[in-house]
Amino acid sequence: MDFRDKALDDNKIDEAKKFIIEGLISYQPFVFSDNLEVGVGFEFEQQRYAGLVHYPDIPEHLRASPELARRLLADRNRTEFHLANRRLADFYDSLVEQIIDHTAGGIDNNSFLDVGCNNGYIPISFSQRGAKRATGCDRQDFSRVFNFLNSIQGTNAEFIHAWYEPQQHRIAGVEAFDVVTSMAMLCHVSDPLHLLAELGRLSKNALFVWTLFNHDDSNVVRYGTPRGDYPGDVFPYCFDNLTAISVPLFHKSMELMGFSKIIELPVPQIHSYAWNGYPFRGFLAIRNP
Repeated sequence: MDFRDKALDDNKIDEAKKFIIEGLISYQPFVFSDNLEVGVGFEFEQQRYAGLVHYPDIPEHLRASPELARRLLADRNRTEFHLANRRLADFYDSLVEQIIDHTAGGIDNNSFLDVGCNNGYIPISFSQRGAKRATGCDRQDFSRVFNFLNSIQGTNAEFIHAWYEPQQHRIAGVEAFDVVTSMAMLCHVSDPLHLLAELGRLSKNALFVWTLFNHDDSNVVRYGTPRGDYPGDVFPYCFDNLTAISVPLFHKSMELMGFSKIIELPVPQIHSYAWNGYPFRGFLAIRNP
């Protein structure tokens, strides 16, 4: 999202900077001003740590912070960073528009839930387009960021501080929604089918999943080397895996949960941290009316 047409005042810019310094805003693509922009698009395209935050006037004493230093962009990459994140924003917007196009009854008659929502790009996009209700949930508390972005966009997206509990196979405290979306979440858990079942349970009418898919022609889950651990989670759920399920397994899972129509959404291709040549793909599963 590009907020430069909003001509944000100094108070809003300062608030955005505080969230960036706290580490609460950096991953999803947002432009606050010519000299304040965030997003992972450039790192996706470079396939390496290359910078998540363009903040050239950050106070010098903060540059010494290892956590901040890892996220800061080298100024020479400013143009490429901006263009990559506009491509990422176009990707998100294309998904939102296509999901709306396939939603029976119109956007204003449907509720939407994005699981693993981060800063809320997807829920805010649904709210901006007139959703009856647009909600996101995440493991990290992004409620203040939601309030901030809603105040800029004039939207009313909701945040629920809730996440998938692998030992219980549940996202506690979250009710069912008409349409559920999940972006790059299934590929990071040790038990993708249990998470998929929970996403299906929460979906009244439709479920969109964007994740890694392997090339197998049968029902297969493939695991890569974990990228790290989830603090606080116990074995065997503690691994931040690179997990890829097969398309036949996804289709079978959806059919067993009562989804009758499965569509692969054609979206702009973006580079990502794909594993072993396996691509990210997005499928929308729809229940019978």
